[in-house]
Amino acid sequence: MQGIPGVLYKEIRAILLDCGPFGNDQRAVLRAIFNDPRLWPWRHNIPEGPDELVRVEALITLLYEKPFDKPNPLLRFMRILSERMEGTGCQERLDQCARQLAGNLGENMGTGRVVRDLKPLQEALVEAFTISELERMVRLEMGIDLESIAGAGSKQDVVFDLVRWADRRDRLPELVLAARRQNDGNLALKEVAANFPVQ
Repeated sequence: MQGIPGVLYKEIRAILLDCGPFGNDQRAVLRAIFNDPRLWPWRHNIPEGPDELVRVEALITLLYEKPFDKPNPLLRFMRILSERMEGTGCQERLDQCARQLAGNLGENMGTGRVVRDLKPLQEALVEAFTISELERMVRLEMGIDLESIAGAGSKQDVVFDLVRWADRRDRLPELVLAARRQNDGNLALKEVAANFPVQ
């Protein structure tokens, strides 16, 4: 597998040092990112090291050198970190760098996405949760404030906004997994889950 070009490698390293949770006091945040279903296979390989630079370089090496994983795990990590930095300068820098990395890897950044029928998922979420339960589920499982995603309105409106938000960010499998974790006994969620496998 071709390595990251030197200039891009330095840019990724600098952005992760500036924006990533690599300080000694931020290890819980880094663990939370690796608990995201998109990075779940590597959750037991979170890099350790004596300082931030060593941890960042170890993470780049660990996640980039996975030639058969699509999208590349380093690209996944940068996307997840960008989502957590929504509305900040870090998000813009991470997105720009992720696009360069995707180009280097020959991967796209969301074009050619699978179009799914989202109605069954919306109906299952409406059936399975109250609005307060949705707020708790999204906060605990996805680290997101529901109010920042969905405006005020009926439960159907809130669920519609949540599903649309997750779809635009390629986080539908994560949303379904989060819902199943919080309400594992719901049959409608169980049926819907087969259409949204975690990649």
